[in-house]
Amino acid sequence: MQKEIVLLEDTKTDLYEGIDKTSLMESHDLWKKEVLEGALERESLQQVFICKSCSSSMDVAWNFLSKGSCKEWDSVLTLEQKSGRGQLRRQWVSPVGNIYASLVLPSFTEEQKKAGWQDKFSVFVAWVIADYLDADEKNIKIKWPNDILQNGYKVAGILLEERENKLVLGIGINVADRKSVV
Repeated sequence: MQKEIVLLEDTKTDLYEGIDKTSLMESHDLWKKEVLEGALERESLQQVFICKSCSSSMDVAWNFLSKGSCKEWDSVLTLEQKSGRGQLRRQWVSPVGNIYASLVLPSFTEEQKKAGWQDKFSVFVAWVIADYLDADEKNIKIKWPNDILQNGYKVAGILLEERENKLVLGIGINVADRKSVV
């Protein structure tokens, strides 16, 4: 077992800027509550790496994967992305206050690839997020293949990347920078 939440403290690289416990608590009331309830002390088989800002949570996940610092089901969460991206490497505007996360997933098997799971998986993840956001019937819709809309405005995006038989899922959800939602 290892620490479930890993703050990338006292670190500033070309890829990301670390965050300390105080800054995390000041970033949002929910983080303050989690930290006070002992989230930084819990142990788990999977880890969540948290940084203050980065190029993109996917870049950090790919970097950690290449170095062996993270494994399947680990994730990266950041408060801000400087170079977030979406489908076809389109820019994803990523101001402070929204949710930016990447999850390292098991690779698709050859059978799953032949069945087209790469295309279907993004839509499945979009459906799960849309279903959660639409729990109170807030007019949430999925725009194929990876956007979630509310009343015509994009409120979330999903990006699935595969490299060298590794898979990373990126998710961005507008919670602070939004027209409505959650």
